[in-house]
Amino acid sequence: MTTYFVKRKDRYQIRWQIFAYHEIFRPAS
Repeated sequence: MTTYFVKRKDRYQIRWQIFAYHEIFRPAS
């Protein structure tokens, strides 16, 4: 159960980093 939680948290963190990357480096139109 702990391993599953860690995997899920890691996956969420990666998605959040991708989202933050697009938010920061999004070209201003």
